[in-house]
Amino acid sequence: MSRSMIIVTGSSGFIGDRIIKKLNKSDVIGIDLNAPLTQSYRHIQTDISDTSSVAHLEFDSGVDAIVHCAAIISPLKCQADPHNAVKTNVLGTINMLELARGLDVSKFIYMSTGGIYKNSNPTDIVNESWPIEPRGIYGISKFAAESIVRDYAFNYSIPSVALRITAPYGPGMVRLNSLDRIPDAISRHTLIFAIRCVRGSDIVMPIGGEHTVNYTYVDDIVAGVKCALDAQLSGFEAFNITGGKNYSILELGEAVKSLCPGLKVNIGRGDLTNGFNESDPMLSRLSIKQGLFDISKAREKLGYKPIFDLKSGMERLIEYLRGNQDV
Repeated sequence: MSRSMIIVTGSSGFIGDRIIKKLNKSDVIGIDLNAPLTQSYRHIQTDISDTSSVAHLEFDSGVDAIVHCAAIISPLKCQADPHNAVKTNVLGTINMLELARGLDVSKFIYMSTGGIYKNSNPTDIVNESWPIEPRGIYGISKFAAESIVRDYAFNYSIPSVALRITAPYGPGMVRLNSLDRIPDAISRHTLIFAIRCVRGSDIVMPIGGEHTVNYTYVDDIVAGVKCALDAQLSGFEAFNITGGKNYSILELGEAVKSLCPGLKVNIGRGDLTNGFNESDPMLSRLSIKQGLFDISKAREKLGYKPIFDLKSGMERLIEYLRGNQDV
């Protein structure tokens, strides 16, 4: 599609910031509740759940697309404050869809989540028709928002895409000045293991090695966004956007061991469905079990092709944690 301006919400967050870094910054407007991480693009600091504030936003030039990443993504925060979670994740999405209507955009891209699917086993193949059964306020709010995006696509003729991502990791998933704040995310072991590599701390887990996760390097997610922006689509489409492989935590440990040969890595079998030690993020409960997320639809309709395997992605995350800002 020919582009003028692209709005990216959640532009100060992990994925939104990475999208802006990989797009032409002169063509991007970021919207976020927080201040921008850099000053290299136009940034609007506002609360997307404030209907009046969003309705009064003004733009100097045409807007072709909205990439909606802003959300409360912490399952624990959503569960602790359901009202705020629904206000941000659902009402905020409605506000951005209303903005899309007013601007007559040609594409609305919603950053959804694989967390909306029913739990699956490691041998299952999970395509976009897998049963929907979100768990907890986070998953429920994200699926509610995706359903509203679908409704707007058909009833207000806004071509829309939902990208169902899962377990994103990579540079920017945590700020370098807050490495001890481990997020309650399904991808958290990538960060924990990378930090231990950088600090030279051994990785010892008595259980959990067989727990499988579709770890997805952040730049593959950005590639999915770019493909969705360029694709000629109408109505509403949902796509799985992942790294294309379902990795066990044991395989994650092996990847880190190959990058940090001096590190002791000892990971026991079993999974973390019931947890082992809730005071330790490495051993606390992982409520989501995953089969292999099928990305064939995204390959065929979007031309999406992930390029980062687990080792190459972890290598870049480790470099970032060592202070290399160029990854």
